[in-house]
Amino acid sequence: MADDLTPHGVMEKIEFYFLGLTFTLLALAVQTFKPSTSLTADVVETGGWLLLLISGLVGVSKIEWIPVILLVKNRESFLEDAHRGLEKAEKRGMPVMDSQSGQPVNVPELMATTGRSLNEIKSHGLRLGKGHELRHDLQRVCFVLGLVALLLARAQGVIQRVMDRII
Repeated sequence: MADDLTPHGVMEKIEFYFLGLTFTLLALAVQTFKPSTSLTADVVETGGWLLLLISGLVGVSKIEWIPVILLVKNRESFLEDAHRGLEKAEKRGMPVMDSQSGQPVNVPELMATTGRSLNEIKSHGLRLGKGHELRHDLQRVCFVLGLVALLLARAQGVIQRVMDRII
């Protein structure tokens, strides 16, 4: 139960809730649709459905990428720890042994290799993060626009009556 209170656990729950809400609203809108006398209202409503569908599918894609992002972050953390350990060993003049052969390794060369790997994984992580942020923004924008479209389409009759009384 304590794991559920981690920031990642809370975010994950919110993502699943939001995804469920999106598909629930889409299903409800489709099931309760009644064609109106206004083609515009029907087109706006259909556009709202499409926007909610896009929001839901983008949300699914976003959730699918979370394990990949976490794996990259895990590898980045591992390489950072290894690089720090090599720096400490080099400063203290301690030999570093190969775990398989038991032979000493060239610490500066190994540090250069881990440094390059670390830079590559950080670059990959940044690209993944930007893609995730883009999907997040697209999901939210499509959701809001979809809701607005549905509200406008469903309220079209009320809006028309109010406008007729004003004019």
